[in-house]
Amino acid sequence: MQILRTYVEEFGTAEDGRLFRSPSGGRLDSTRYLDGWHKARRIAFPPHLVALLARRPYDLRHAAVSLWLNSGVPAAEVAEMAGHSVAILMDTYYKCIHGQREQMVQRIIDALSEDRKAGRQAKWTRPRVFAGALLAQSLWGATKRDETRWGAPRTTASASF
Repeated sequence: MQILRTYVEEFGTAEDGRLFRSPSGGRLDSTRYLDGWHKARRIAFPPHLVALLARRPYDLRHAAVSLWLNSGVPAAEVAEMAGHSVAILMDTYYKCIHGQREQMVQRIIDALSEDRKAGRQAKWTRPRVFAGALLAQSLWGATKRDETRWGAPRTTASASF
């Protein structure tokens, strides 16, 4: 926000409130806008990346949404911030999510074993927790560790239920 405030203090806004305008104060047409965009890219990126990164301004939105998802922000929150439904978000960006499988499986195991960790004998018995862990693994594939926290071998994604 500080960068935006500084820009407004230095350059002001157009009479109709727009931040960016042509040199004559009018609307910024797409040709002039893209010329400025491409010039900024040549300044910002090393030569070998200019052709690859942020070819269009819209690419920044895609990069931001992908970053949010890969940072572990829940899909419903990302969808709201991006102005999408969760279904559209996942249809468009699911292929961009990398490296979270093991964390997700562990979260499921942790959720199923919460009572066990607290030392309570509650609704989740050891077999049910282990079955939940196997189900999580079958949905997302086996994790790399050889044993569960209970010492039983992990079952691969090919396990049948």
